[in-house]
Amino acid sequence: MKLIEYMPPFLREIREFKELFNSEDIEIEKLKKEIERIFNEVAVSSAETYGLERYEKIYSITDIAETVEGRRFNILLKMNDKVPYSHKWLCNLLDNLLGKENYQLEVDYKNYTVKLGVLALFDEIADMLNKELREKIPANMELDVSLFQTEETKIYIAGIVHIGKTIKLKQEVF
Repeated sequence: MKLIEYMPPFLREIREFKELFNSEDIEIEKLKKEIERIFNEVAVSSAETYGLERYEKIYSITDIAETVEGRRFNILLKMNDKVPYSHKWLCNLLDNLLGKENYQLEVDYKNYTVKLGVLALFDEIADMLNKELREKIPANMELDVSLFQTEETKIYIAGIVHIGKTIKLKQEVF
């Protein structure tokens, strides 16, 4: 957006107006970038610096992760801190934090165990998740959080189908 374009055509050619609006255009671009940065810092998923610091202060998070992703994850854990525990609640929490394809959940109610496999890319997050889930799931359930890794491989399968008819010939002497 150029301010000079908002002026009437006969005023656009005046040197003073050109210089004035060029300098103001630079300031307006700086303001746009700053406003965009502020909007990014409001949402946890896009925050990087002071937005994360503010959320960590609000939720009294003392064990700050090393990576930005780890910090975001820790904040989201605190934001989704709801009890009582239910299987649906746990699935929703993991879907929001990790994504459906990044974890494997197995709950065995007969043996009171919860086994959670977290994609190996989230190794720092797995430790935080283990700590937070231990506080949220019932005390009589055993929690096992582990890492897993997926690999894509191509498997080729071949087969042959043969259809035929067997004919027996008898030998006769003429």
